[in-house]
Amino acid sequence: MPDADAQAWLNTVSGALRPFLEHNPAAVFLRDGEGYFVWANAAYTRLLCGSYEGGLQGRRLDEVLPRKYARLYRQLDEAVIEKGTPLYDSVPFPRQGGSGSALGFRFPVELVGHGRGVGGVYIDASELQEVRHRWAVADECFRAVFDHALSPMAMLDIRGRITDANPAFCSLFGLSCSALRQRRLTDLVDFEAETPAGDPWQQLINGGRSRLQVDVSGLQEDGARFTARMTTTLVRRLDGTPSRAACTLGGITAAVPETPKLTPTELSLLLALAAGATNAELQRSVLLARQTVDYHLAKLRTILGADSRAALVARAYATGVLLPGCWPPRASAGVQTCDRPEGRSTTRA
Repeated sequence: MPDADAQAWLNTVSGALRPFLEHNPAAVFLRDGEGYFVWANAAYTRLLCGSYEGGLQGRRLDEVLPRKYARLYRQLDEAVIEKGTPLYDSVPFPRQGGSGSALGFRFPVELVGHGRGVGGVYIDASELQEVRHRWAVADECFRAVFDHALSPMAMLDIRGRITDANPAFCSLFGLSCSALRQRRLTDLVDFEAETPAGDPWQQLINGGRSRLQVDVSGLQEDGARFTARMTTTLVRRLDGTPSRAACTLGGITAAVPETPKLTPTELSLLLALAAGATNAELQRSVLLARQTVDYHLAKLRTILGADSRAALVARAYATGVLLPGCWPPRASAGVQTCDRPEGRSTTRA
């Protein structure tokens, strides 16, 4: 392309770019190496000065900005000029009632008649930064409540898998948070009753309901069964799509073990054992032979889940067969006896 044609093309491009940059909503500027403005569009002037009618061309940074801002901008300009590479940064700028925040690029440029200078394109990100700050504060507050809540709480993904659990939830099941992650909540608890028609979890995810409340049961760390009221609330993104769910277990009650039914002979043996009876005294208390007494003791160990005589007495108190705080030992008022076959052998000869 001949020089004359090239110059004409550049003039055309320059003429087209000028109004484009001038009216661009992004803040655009050019400064020389001494900190003087060579050019700035209206958006940059409003960003930096609010409404400086005289424009910025030919003015120094410290003429239009408070000292701390001018010093910071000069340091960033000098770094770009010295290194010769662009810089992506977030810079504060003065605004009514405090400071705003701008995000963008500054880059080295060769300015005709001014040597190497700096160009920049920025957008006002004050609202974005404010939203991020508020989000961080809200997340910090939620984390404090989540971690210190006495009620077991867990966060679930939309598949119903655990993504986070608070200490109370971990303690209830005797598992660490890392061990709970990616486990299905339904692996830990059972629904106590039939759920309404249809899959309630899918109704929750699909927007059919915003909250799910059901009675559940599960096993604690020590193996004891508990019942609770589980409340699951759907958390949505800003566009309304499901993001995750928050689950809380309330009204936790340890299930009371069912008092086993014993024959009169088994109950008599338990009372004698609790009183510290010897083998001979056990035989006399029920008028049975040694082999028959051993048979009944073995049966009691199976019924009460105990592997020794001492454990038999402890389980008898724990399951409500024997009345606590009484001596000599007594059976609880609610104990029911049954007529199970007494087994082999009868009365002593």
